Amino acid sequence: MHIPLTSSANAGSDPIKIAICGGGIGGLSLAYMLQKNSNIDVQVYEATSHFEEVGAGLTVWPRTLRILRMVGLKDGYSDLATFPPPEASNLAYDFRKSDQPEEGHVYFERQVPGGLTSFHRAHLLDLFAKKVPTKNCHFKKRLQCYEQTEDHVTLYFADGTQATCDALIGCDGVHSAVRKRVLKEKLLYEEDDSRRKELTECLNPIWSHTNAWRSLIPMSVLKAVAPDHPATKRPQIYCGTRQHAVVYPIAKHTLINFVGCNREPNEEGTYDALYALPPSKEDVDKMYADWEPDLQILLTCITTITRWPIHYLKPLPSWTEGRVTLLGDAAHAMAPHCAAGAGMAIEDSFLLSTLLRHSMVSKVTLPSVLRAYDKVRRGRSEHVMEASEYCGFIYHFVGKNEDELDLLGPEIARHTEWIMSFDPVQDVEVAIGHMMNYIFDDCRSVHKT
Repeated sequence: MHIPLTSSANAGSDPIKIAICGGGIGGLSLAYMLQKNSNIDVQVYEATSHFEEVGAGLTVWPRTLRILRMVGLKDGYSDLATFPPPEASNLAYDFRKSDQPEEGHVYFERQVPGGLTSFHRAHLLDLFAKKVPTKNCHFKKRLQCYEQTEDHVTLYFADGTQATCDALIGCDGVHSAVRKRVLKEKLLYEEDDSRRKELTECLNPIWSHTNAWRSLIPMSVLKAVAPDHPATKRPQIYCGTRQHAVVYPIAKHTLINFVGCNREPNEEGTYDALYALPPSKEDVDKMYADWEPDLQILLTCITTITRWPIHYLKPLPSWTEGRVTLLGDAAHAMAPHCAAGAGMAIEDSFLLSTLLRHSMVSKVTLPSVLRAYDKVRRGRSEHVMEASEYCGFIYHFVGKNEDELDLLGPEIARHTEWIMSFDPVQDVEVAIGHMMNYIFDDCRSVHKT
C-alpha cells in the first residue's frame, strides 16, 4: 500500500499554513509528509544554524519501515539501513547475562517478524531533510513564545522576528518551549488543584538518573581484534545489575553503535553539577570492569565517548490547546529501552499528516484535527512510555536473582508486544472517525447558537 502525499483538500482556497517548530526527525518527517500537498504551506523553524543529529545510531521496528514505504521512501532508506542478517531475519536482540568476568550467555533471544533495522541518526535525518525545500526551512529561529486566537497563531522568536500560521506543531524535543506554553495556557483556566498539580509536573522533563554513554566503533577496528564478535552481525544487549549496554551495527555494517546505560542509586530528579563534568573513557571502563570478555573487547575499541543524561516526561493530560499540538519527544519523551523514540515520532507524523491532508480539513476545522490526533496518539505513546521504563528495570535484573533469569524473557516479550499488536494504519482510520465526529459536533454547536 502506498499513501500519496497529495490530496484535493481545500482545492481552490488559500493554503493552510502549518508551522513546525523543530527540525529533528519528528519535525522533518512531518514536513516531508506534508510538503507535496499544494494546499498546505508548511514552514520549519529550527533553533540552530542547520539540521543536525547526534553521531549515534537508532533502531526502528518493521511498523516504522512500513510507514516509510507507504510514504515513498523505500529506496531512500534501503540505501542507508542495516537490516537483520539473512540467517536471523526475525532477530531483534540477543539478551546476555554479562556482569561477570567469565564468558556470558544469551538468556533470551527476542524475535519479531521482520527483525530490527538500524540507522545512523544523521543519515535518517538527512533522508527527510533533502526532501524538504530549502525555502521552507528557517534557521536560528528559537521560539520564545506564541499567542493564538480563534483563527491563527503568532510565533515570536528570540531574534525579534515573528511568523503567523493556522496551526503550530511543536517538534522541539524533550525541553520543548511549545509544550511549556501549551501547559501554561491550560493552567490559566484550570481551577481544580489536583489538575493544576498534574499540569505543573509535566512542564519540565525529569532526569531518570540514568546516563547513556555513546560511542561509534569502526567495524574494521572491531573485526581486526575479534573477527567473529557477535556484535558484528547481531544486535546485543549486555545485561547486569544496575546497568546494561546496547550494541548493534549501523551505516551498512561500517560502524558499531555502542550505548552503555547505568543507573545512579539516588532518586530521580534533575541532574546536578556532577554531570556537567566532561565524560571520560575511564568512567566506562570502570563501569564494566568485571563484565564478560565480549564486552571488554568492545571497550578496547572505543576511543571517544559522550554522556547523555536520559530524561523522560510524565504522561501529559493533553498535547493540544486550540491550534497548537505536540509531536515526538516534545509530547512523549521516554526511556530508550524499547528502541521506540524515533519510530514513535515518525508514527506521530504519519497519522497527523494523513489527517491534515483529508478532504474535510479546512482552516476552520484544524482544532478538530489536532484533537483527533491527540486522542489516538497520546494513548499509544503512554503505553510505550510505560513499557520502555519497565524494560530498563528488566535489563538491570531489578528484583531478580541469577537463578530467575529464565523469567525475564517472557517479561521482555510481554512489554514489547505492542511492536506487533498496534497497527499505525488502523490508528489512522480510528483518528479519522474521531475527527469527523469532532467536526460535526462543532458544526451542530455553531448552528445551535
